[in-house]
Amino acid sequence: MLDFFTACRTVAAEDRSNDLLFSHDPTRPTRLLSDADNVTETLPQIGVFPLIEIPTGDENKQLGSGKVQAYIPAWVQKSWGKLTTYAGGGFSYNPGLGQKNWGFAGWQAQYDFSEVVTLGGEVFYQTANSQDSESSGGFNFGGFINLNENNHILFSLSHSISGAAAITGYIGYQLTI
Repeated sequence: MLDFFTACRTVAAEDRSNDLLFSHDPTRPTRLLSDADNVTETLPQIGVFPLIEIPTGDENKQLGSGKVQAYIPAWVQKSWGKLTTYAGGGFSYNPGLGQKNWGFAGWQAQYDFSEVVTLGGEVFYQTANSQDSESSGGFNFGGFINLNENNHILFSLSHSISGAAAITGYIGYQLTI
């Protein structure tokens, strides 16, 4: 599938007079930025970033649903010093034989213990996305270690609370250019 990301705007809800600046980084989705990344002391950032997936595979060969899919999320983020938290959710239009539209919600908090270590946790819930699946929810603990400005180790461990019993985890490397 091809993913098309639409414009994303960060809003300082208290001051809507900020001029929008167009920003393009060829390695990231096109986005609109407000110079209000200086969110107020009391009001959070709000992000909305719809996603449309165009089918490129053959449905008869089980290479996708053969239908256009869309996901419409909304997230709110607020930071207080070294603590950052965000929450949100979204709705997914998921057409196709045996498929169901689904919703997702989650909340996360993370703390920067130093310039090197950040740890956090999240809870999440997703409704069933097909006729033969079930809703699921869980929690996750993880973080990252900044080896230096460009090299990072990411890690996570998750456990289900509802739905199929599962424990998942990952460790990864991120290169920031």
